[in-house]
Amino acid sequence: MESYTEFILLAQKGVTEGFIRGYFRGKGDNSLILNLEREEIERESFKEVITEFLHPAEEIIHLLVLESKEELFKESISALKKEGFVCEEKSKKKHSKMKAFFEVKIYDSKRGKEVKKLLTEQKEIKISFDRELKEIERDKKERIELYAPEHSYELTGDGKIEGSVESVYLLIQKLRDLSVTVNNIRL
Repeated sequence: MESYTEFILLAQKGVTEGFIRGYFRGKGDNSLILNLEREEIERESFKEVITEFLHPAEEIIHLLVLESKEELFKESISALKKEGFVCEEKSKKKHSKMKAFFEVKIYDSKRGKEVKKLLTEQKEIKISFDRELKEIERDKKERIELYAPEHSYELTGDGKIEGSVESVYLLIQKLRDLSVTVNNIRL
């Protein structure tokens, strides 16, 4: 399980993340770089919100980078500064695990089967259910009208996902693509 480093940067709004990603790609590196705010991973403090309010041209960015790519990351920050942009490293933290909560409400059998498979066949990730997955398939002979409160298929349940940063992140993306609500994501 590879560790990640969260860099907290005070930087010029709208430039930093794209520059860093471009720098990595220019060096032939396609490593995972996560903007924690965009990925809805809870990190921003009240102090950071106030700082952004008082300095509208700057923002505080939380970027998550593979620990083994720290040197390349710092190189990209130096290159950004050489171009005349503001970018100051405020702090950094190491992370190796991620967790998130999910809620399943699926009314399509094809997607339901995919979600069920994703949530029950994970080997690297610990999945605990607060409400076990409940699958209901109603007889199609019973006509369900357009405004009927029942669906011919339902999959419901909720719980928690825990594991390595990359494996949990990739599972979250797959679940979201299948319309599963994932929230309260934490490192």
